[in-house]
Amino acid sequence: MYDEPSGIITSPNYPNPYDNRLFCTYLMRIHNARSVTFYFNDFTTEISKDSLEYGLGYEADFASAIDLIEGNLTTQNAIPAPITLDGSKAWFIFSTDRNIRLKGFEMVYFAGKS
Repeated sequence: MYDEPSGIITSPNYPNPYDNRLFCTYLMRIHNARSVTFYFNDFTTEISKDSLEYGLGYEADFASAIDLIEGNLTTQNAIPAPITLDGSKAWFIFSTDRNIRLKGFEMVYFAGKS
């Protein structure tokens, strides 16, 4: 659970390779935040196999995901643009398959207070 107005979120073991068969949930609950902006510093996952999905709300739910991020985006100079989510509650799910372990991701976040 992330409840501070700013911080760093990484995949497990970052910057070393993440493990196989992961299902990690990151929950954001930032009191009085009007929005939260996420900036990616690094993103390297196996395309079509290991991904980071995100959405709004109290509970992580694939059915309500806003988007999915995957691939070797750092090497391709395609780091995702900053993501700003309205409100004080958000979630991320990082899931991996059974082989090919890569570096993963690092992102920082900042809350816009009301």
